[in-house]
Amino acid sequence: MSRLPFTRLYGPWAIVAGGSEGLGAAFASEIARRGVHQVLVARSPEPLEQTAARLRQEHGVEVITVAGDLAAPGTMDQICAAAADREIGLVVANAALAPQGSFLDTAVAELAGTVDLNCKASLLLARALLPDMARRGHGGMVFVSSLAGLQGVPGLAAYSATKAYLVSLGEALWAELRPAGVDC
Repeated sequence: MSRLPFTRLYGPWAIVAGGSEGLGAAFASEIARRGVHQVLVARSPEPLEQTAARLRQEHGVEVITVAGDLAAPGTMDQICAAAADREIGLVVANAALAPQGSFLDTAVAELAGTVDLNCKASLLLARALLPDMARRGHGGMVFVSSLAGLQGVPGLAAYSATKAYLVSLGEALWAELRPAGVDC
């Protein structure tokens, strides 16, 4: 385990996708407590701004917000623009969609949207931001999965499958990026 300070390993900036509420807000709070500035991304502007204001007030960090759906065209460009000229040392891919109910009764558009958000957006965040971390020799990527990703869950088939994808992607990138000093 490294003895370097958190901000040296994973700062000075982090991106938390799905960072406005729940587990994402908890990640954002802990990262801010450790002195790392953030770009928070979420679909709903109001909770996003509330979380950002709380982090600024409680921890004295800078917080930039990007209100947008990670699965929508153009949102990844907004994130990259917000991250431009900032040294991103940590990315938390937490945003997710979990359609519940029978697979056969779930709309095709909802199933595709689940794959787009839970898999494709995480993959594209990693591809956009990990190369700079590898060049610097430090950084980290967190793919938020679920126990549902360890076995198929009836009524959550698409969600389970996407979370399994994240486990596999994270394990592969851990092995690939470890020699470069990037944690995954």
